[in-house]
Amino acid sequence: MLIRKLIFFLIGISLSGISFARPVLPVILVFKTFPPSEQELQYIEHVNPFGFLLFYKEMSSSTSPLLIKKDIEKRLNRKIYFFVDQEGGTVNRLDKRYRSAQYFGNLYTQNPQQAITEQKQTALEMGIELKEKGVDFVFAPTMDISYEKNNFLGSRTYSSNPETVSILATAFIEGMTQAGIIACPKHAPGIGLSKYDTHQEKARITASIEELEKKDFIPFYLNTSPNCLMTGHIFYSAIDEKNVSTFSPKFYQFIRDEFRFNGLIIPDALNMKGLGDLSPLWKITNALSAGADIVLPFFSPALSFQEREDILNNIPEHLVQAFQKKLSRN
Repeated sequence: MLIRKLIFFLIGISLSGISFARPVLPVILVFKTFPPSEQELQYIEHVNPFGFLLFYKEMSSSTSPLLIKKDIEKRLNRKIYFFVDQEGGTVNRLDKRYRSAQYFGNLYTQNPQQAITEQKQTALEMGIELKEKGVDFVFAPTMDISYEKNNFLGSRTYSSNPETVSILATAFIEGMTQAGIIACPKHAPGIGLSKYDTHQEKARITASIEELEKKDFIPFYLNTSPNCLMTGHIFYSAIDEKNVSTFSPKFYQFIRDEFRFNGLIIPDALNMKGLGDLSPLWKITNALSAGADIVLPFFSPALSFQEREDILNNIPEHLVQAFQKKLSRN
């Protein structure tokens, strides 16, 4: 069995400032308002989340996210982690419009070296801007294979050729790494064969492991260096016939074993319709119990801070304590 050394030690993040008198919750939250109000800052102090996911409203704010980050770190007496979806193209949280994965994939068919150079340079430029705003992790690149049936992914995919996907994704990761940003590729182990967008509905991939190994898994085989992976919300019939990946212990173990992956596994946002109409606490608890390291609850904007706090305070104690052990393990 693989030794599960988590990302915190693989990438050398110092967690010495964390106070275990107040457990760090294995959640990435979103700001209800930005800059956050004093009430929201007090809520953050109470729940002590691992980090926050930023959107365009935070990245474009006249108040730098870095300043808010420093304020939160002072309140919590530890480092906090900021995440962002910044792929370029249609998934862009910055004022500058960066080119899509599809652009680089098309360029690669004409001039491979130029495509690699441009993708790495673009990722570096994005990463530098993200770093200036206090971002630590980027949920990108998209390493799903392009198929005609997955038109919901559109220009977010590089190519139908898995080797091309791997080469350009590696260039993206290298550019981000050079800027000091940790790239978190998605959606492991590939959602390209899905006909449906799990933002809107449930999706199943019925291909056998042998079929998936021939194409969809290849980018994840070849990119052995990522310290973080984001997974989708897919029923993989060949892995677990009954359970969606997010709530499947078999799925997480498969990712660890198949790709010899020892880093951080974060499933996509838990508010997606592909997970069904389940309570936030049920989804948080069952994703963590199955094998997710950290989750993104994405609470309804209608929920008050007290309601959010009540949900988070009801995460089973054994899951919270297990996360503290992960943070302190070396």
